[in-house]
Amino acid sequence: MIQLIEGHWFNPYEVVSVKSIGKDKCILWTTGQAATEGHVLDYSAEDVVDTIESCYSDEETEEDNEPEEE
Repeated sequence: MIQLIEGHWFNPYEVVSVKSIGKDKCILWTTGQAATEGHVLDYSAEDVVDTIESCYSDEETEEDNEPEEE
């Protein structure tokens, strides 16, 4: 889980879409959420996407550090 806004955490694997609606504002949708019920965030879409993508790169780094089984 990641905290994108104070007091509100999201599962990065459940984020379906992020849409820019202004310079520092975007809408985020999660799995199963109606198209009219997105979360409006006071952050740029680029910043939100970068934060979500960092979760994936952290996971890949952890997998790379695990010892290989023979």
